[in-house]
Amino acid sequence: MLSQIINITPEKARSAREAAALQHLRPSRYARRMVLIFGKDGCPYTQAARDHYGSENVPFEYLNVRKNPPVLDRMLEYSKGVRKVPVIVDGDKVTIGYGGT
Repeated sequence: MLSQIINITPEKARSAREAAALQHLRPSRYARRMVLIFGKDGCPYTQAARDHYGSENVPFEYLNVRKNPPVLDRMLEYSKGVRKVPVIVDGDKVTIGYGGT
């Protein structure tokens, strides 16, 4: 990992320029793997989830359950049959509905 190679944090940087360059190395509260967002176009909760993860610079893949029946089947596996969107998969954590509902 790059932060291990550099072995310096933004707090220990010698200059403001160095700190700014290292800022992107701060760990996110989200895993660095791809987050999956199962949802449907026109759903305000799906859009809010997409906006949130985008604003946090968290890589995510949006999967539209209306346009692709196999994607719906995959979502239902994660949600244990619950037909509510969005379903957000972040590593081992599955959240049904935006905001943990």
